[in-house]
Amino acid sequence: MNRKVHKKRLLISLILFFLVFIYIIRIFEVKIREKNEVTSIFEIKKTQMTYYSQDTKIATLEKNYMIVQPPENLEELKILVRKYNDDNPIDKEFVIEHIKKARNSSSVEIKKINYEIYFYRKSKRLPKDWEPDETYMNTDRIEHHTEDCIAVIRWSDLEPEKAYHIMKKSSDKDNYGSLIEQIR
Repeated sequence: MNRKVHKKRLLISLILFFLVFIYIIRIFEVKIREKNEVTSIFEIKKTQMTYYSQDTKIATLEKNYMIVQPPENLEELKILVRKYNDDNPIDKEFVIEHIKKARNSSSVEIKKINYEIYFYRKSKRLPKDWEPDETYMNTDRIEHHTEDCIAVIRWSDLEPEKAYHIMKKSSDKDNYGSLIEQIR
């Protein structure tokens, strides 16, 4: 009887050991896969906004992008963001047509167009497949994820010099999203 109990306990212990072992291996596989991801940038779906003030005749285009595996070095991040923005210019006519369509008008007087481009890091809170959620009891918009915003570019058609704001933010649980370092 004592032998049977001992064998059962040993068998249960071995099964638990193997389950824990497999679980640990899976965790390491996920971490390695995340580390091996290549740096990439893509537009976050359904987040582009265009604003127009009838009084001031100023339009603003806001676009949002996600960076998978952004560089840790802020100078490298600035180079990456600048290159991406230079390689993917925003057409002024696109903004004008978008405002005309939104206002249901064939002509709109625009004195100035402001451009605001935001770049977010991929995170648990803002995964690759994130999309805005406007359901009844749940509102999740891109502006609720400022703790993952790591770069901003601003300029206008009248002032074409671009202002860069590049940030390193905390990933720690206790102070998630707090600013650690920034460059302009």
